[in-house]
Amino acid sequence: IKIFAFTFLLCYNLFVKKLACLTISLLIVMLGFTGTVFASASAAADTVYPADKFTETITFSSLSDFAVGENGYAFIDEGKLITITGNEKRDDYEISPAGVDYVDGEFICSDSSGKVYSLPDLEESEKTVTGSSDTLTAESGSVYMLLNDGTIACYDAGTLSYVVCDCTFKIMKTYSGTIYAAGTDTSSSCDRLYIINGTAAQLVDEELIYIDYTASHTISVGTAADKSNANSLYNLNADEIHFVTLTDGAYMTGIDLLTSLSSSEYFSVSSDIGTFKVGDSGKPKGGDIALLLCITGDASIVAIGESTYIMPTGGTTAYDIQVSAAPEATLKGTVVVSSCGVYSAPYLSDNTLIAELEIYEEVTVTRVITLSDILVCGFYKVEYTNSNGQTVSGYVPQSFFSTYTFIEEDPEEITDGEQATGDYISSVVIVLIIVALVLIAVCYLVYVSTSDKNKNSSDDNN
Repeated sequence: IKIFAFTFLLCYNLFVKKLACLTISLLIVMLGFTGTVFASASAAADTVYPADKFTETITFSSLSDFAVGENGYAFIDEGKLITITGNEKRDDYEISPAGVDYVDGEFICSDSSGKVYSLPDLEESEKTVTGSSDTLTAESGSVYMLLNDGTIACYDAGTLSYVVCDCTFKIMKTYSGTIYAAGTDTSSSCDRLYIINGTAAQLVDEELIYIDYTASHTISVGTAADKSNANSLYNLNADEIHFVTLTDGAYMTGIDLLTSLSSSEYFSVSSDIGTFKVGDSGKPKGGDIALLLCITGDASIVAIGESTYIMPTGGTTAYDIQVSAAPEATLKGTVVVSSCGVYSAPYLSDNTLIAELEIYEEVTVTRVITLSDILVCGFYKVEYTNSNGQTVSGYVPQSFFSTYTFIEEDPEEITDGEQATGDYISSVVIVLIIVALVLIAVCYLVYVSTSDKNKNSSDDNN
């Protein structure tokens, strides 16, 4: 027995205790890792509107040709055709280009077989692509020559000088009397595009900015759907309706609020609206008034009519406008449709829905809201007590309600004796009326008959 006990204790110390220590250590590590993951997830959930990521400056690794036109630029970089055109729009083409040019108001490109295509549709064209030239004349009359060592010489009124630039030039073209040249920047080893003016070379990077709205598809929902957050879709307008005006030039992204955000990581970008700048053609303008639905992170969600947008909060300004008034007297409203949602703001969405009312349910109207040029319709702010005894307050469309009460009152209860007495009296009254009518009719017939006889007797005597 002693040997067995000793063996048991030895095994216990060697295995059980060590296993317990190992398990505890593993749990601590796992908990620490989980906490790190949760902390990272929480940080990743913050809403950050990526306005600073929408603009990019194109960079080149190995320019082999370029063209300058009235509405932008075309480049061949590492064998790929790229255009930067009006409204900072970049297009990349699935073609193997040999050269590019700008002819008669449009960009054209050629391929290795000699075929020429117009851009942006890549339709075959009969135009001709003209390559770069080593000698060009500027509108000022100065003559420029691209030399074999990558420098540009300038002849002006018989005077020879050289363009000053820390760059090795390799392509030179002209557009509308202005000389453009592309070359490799000595310090960065990247290819750049320059405007040549006298002996100065000016970078044209500011004109090579393009818009890329890819980042708008990964804007985190953040606290927008958090019912415990005072600035969320559920709470911001609970007591007072908030409005803002838009700042000209601020970015806005159309989003879909018709579906719930509770299980979404990112806002769903509306394909019909996309991202744009306030003031763009056909878009909301600076100074336009919008309903402020939510503030999450550094972004605001606003509504104009039926459309909703997310934008930098810095692109909005609070706007004080009186849109609601208390009714003159206690006003009741009754639901006149099969069901009606109660919303946390005067905007109809699953993300602002807080309760449902059935037909004929009655509420108390506390505010009347009419602002048809901003809101999609007129609203009532209402209060009622739900089946759990809780007071619910929210916004409902006026068209779903009537201020007339359609609920019938319970009929007055009467006893059997009262019912019998009432029925008896009613019967007696009806019988008396019938008898009276019969007597009147009989009297009338007797009168008529007697009158006719007297008349006949009088005629006989005559």
